Amino acid sequence: MDGILILDKPEGFTSFDCVAKLRGIYRMKKVGHGGTLDPMATGVLPVFFGNATKTIQYAPDSTKEYVAGVSFGVKTDTGDRTGTTTETSDVFPSEEELLKVLEGFIGKSSQIPPMYSALKVNGKKLYDLARKGKTVERKPRDIEIYALDLLDYDPGTRRIEIRVRCSSGTYIRTLAEDIAEKCGSCATLNSLRRTMCMGFRESEAVQFETLESSADPAEYLRDMMTVFRDAEVQELDEKNADRFMNGAPVRTDIETDGLIKVRCEDRILGIARNECGYLKKLIHLAQGE
Repeated sequence: MDGILILDKPEGFTSFDCVAKLRGIYRMKKVGHGGTLDPMATGVLPVFFGNATKTIQYAPDSTKEYVAGVSFGVKTDTGDRTGTTTETSDVFPSEEELLKVLEGFIGKSSQIPPMYSALKVNGKKLYDLARKGKTVERKPRDIEIYALDLLDYDPGTRRIEIRVRCSSGTYIRTLAEDIAEKCGSCATLNSLRRTMCMGFRESEAVQFETLESSADPAEYLRDMMTVFRDAEVQELDEKNADRFMNGAPVRTDIETDGLIKVRCEDRILGIARNECGYLKKLIHLAQGE
């Protein structure tokens, strides 16, 4: 079975936990995921099966969308409700002030990754260092917030809910802390749900319960090329198709920095990039794959 499953990740599972469970459901070893989610987070987790795992490193992952619950007045070492409180505040902004602050975050900026993250510094994962009480310098990363909407505002509980559409690499925990700091307060994530990843929406996601009760879980797998549905297409004749498949240089008339889906008649040959006017093969799909 080759394909992509859009899983609705439940709370309490790591992304690796989800892969392990799906290996059991589908009785397959070759399974991988794209777009890691923290255990507390829920929502869209693309999972790749069989030959589709070849596509993970090339899968477009530029824009993601989240709905986050943010609690003002408390800050934790992890940036979410699972951590230990490190700071408190009685300040809660007015709705008008909060809207102005949110507007200021839209656009390009830099963000320092949190210590409790899977990023590696000198070969060591940050969260492993954080659990040992260590803090290391992290370089700021360029991010972009495309949209930031206030969905709910509750002065009684000092909680808000926001929807964030952002570039890959954006940490919503850090964003929540930065928003609160701009308001003269502190905050932590109370909930987080990813509603879009790799172009897949939460309405397309399937829960474990559905898969476990299905007579044929394979029916929920999508074509492995679905993740490249927005890529431009280069049509080749049979002669150039053979050249492409054998690794010989093939000219392309597509001028793009993005991915190119290479096709001959109704057969997908693979995924490539434009390199000086020639197709540079990234993913090779043999006939029948």
